[in-house]
Amino acid sequence: MSDMAKMLNIEPRACGVYSTSHLAAGGLARPAIRRLVECGKLTRLRQGWYAEPAADSAVIEAVRAGGVLGCLSALRMWEVWVPPTDRVHVRLSAHRRPRPRQSCHGFGDQPRLNDPVDPLLVAFGAAARCLVGGTRRNGDSLIAIADSILNSTRLEIADLRGALAAAPPRIRRLLDMCDGAAQAGTESLVRIRLTTLNIVVRTQVVIPGVGRVDLLVGERLIIECDSRAHHTAASNYQEDRRRDRAALAAGYLVLRVTYADVMYRWDEVLADILKLTRRHDHRSTKHAR
Repeated sequence: MSDMAKMLNIEPRACGVYSTSHLAAGGLARPAIRRLVECGKLTRLRQGWYAEPAADSAVIEAVRAGGVLGCLSALRMWEVWVPPTDRVHVRLSAHRRPRPRQSCHGFGDQPRLNDPVDPLLVAFGAAARCLVGGTRRNGDSLIAIADSILNSTRLEIADLRGALAAAPPRIRRLLDMCDGAAQAGTESLVRIRLTTLNIVVRTQVVIPGVGRVDLLVGERLIIECDSRAHHTAASNYQEDRRRDRAALAAGYLVLRVTYADVMYRWDEVLADILKLTRRHDHRSTKHAR
């Protein structure tokens, strides 16, 4: 949180960008705002919106475009897993007519542009339209986002259903596949993609002598979804190999997949998994909790 945000007691999610009303609520009248602009401590982005010199660049871009940071970009700011995206997602005012096509907005009535970064549930509703609306069919990514929200926040499935209340039934039904136990977006994607092929998958299963594994296919095939953030440190790398040895010694098979495997080479990974399941290598008398 910046010194100004602390002084004004403003939510750090503002990321250094403030509306006139935010500044006024913190005790800064218009003359004081003008002085801060004149001395370079604030920059005017558009009418009624200002930024500190070190403000987040994506938020600045969204506000300068006439909106606020929304959809996938806002979810990332809330530290929710999102699929890769090559643009800044902006939600523009619903009162603009016609509403620009590039605006990321949810279904039904949309709230006013009060904060520089959309609230989490508003961003989730916009992501549903962006990923699955129209002819797009990225339902697995939306489920993975929902899993991440359930796992990392205090929100519940009822909250997510409320955010999609005005969405088409085919989109609302996707929430039936959520699993808040999933601890990574790629883990969710693997589970969803296998489940749609009628392959039985369990999430975050505890195996005696091994510990908790990401996914268990059938009774014997362990799938671990590795990420750079949690599996490349020397201690984690060593522990992963110990767990793999213990699993193999207990009669399990272990398949490790990376983020790139899941996002960009899934056809190759799926082909390997199907070879194992068609040979019934995932079947066993072993049982895990």
